[in-house]
Amino acid sequence: MKKILKRTLPLLLIGLLMSCGEKLDIYNWTKIRIYSHDSSKVEDIPTEGSVELDNYAIRLEFTPEAIISVSSSDWVNASSAYQSNDKIVSLEIRSVNTINENIGPDEILNEVFRAGPIGATSSELRSIEDYIEAFGSKSGEVDSEFALYLTPGLTVIDDFIQLNVLVELQNGGSLGSKTDKVTLIR
Repeated sequence: MKKILKRTLPLLLIGLLMSCGEKLDIYNWTKIRIYSHDSSKVEDIPTEGSVELDNYAIRLEFTPEAIISVSSSDWVNASSAYQSNDKIVSLEIRSVNTINENIGPDEILNEVFRAGPIGATSSELRSIEDYIEAFGSKSGEVDSEFALYLTPGLTVIDDFIQLNVLVELQNGGSLGSKTDKVTLIR
């Protein structure tokens, strides 16, 4: 009897600890919508709209889908509410048109964008890599959108801008789309 208690008691205690705590909903992103965005007005630019070059941004909106609910013990995991099951491992912004003498069509533009929440101030912006590292890991909320802000001072040859955005996920999937063509005001 003592042997049985010695073996089963630790398992029962672990099971009890794991069953306590907060409900944790795990979700995956199933779709992405990409919008050209005016950072000065914190609003999306309509199709065939226009924006001042230094206010151009891209808003990424992810559609989350809950896939499972589990209990989370404060002893084991301090998280609660929602968390993403599928981490973003890379994000690429590519130009459809020629941007300037140094940036042609289909070139990666990640270096001329910074990432942050919608309506972010310049002090809240980080590199794309740093921002996506933490995106989807917040407890208590679903991360479903953020913006990519064009670095001020970029020289653009054309009177319009149109970009492709591709997001690669850790579990092997990818999400991508193209922004609407937007006229640039200088």
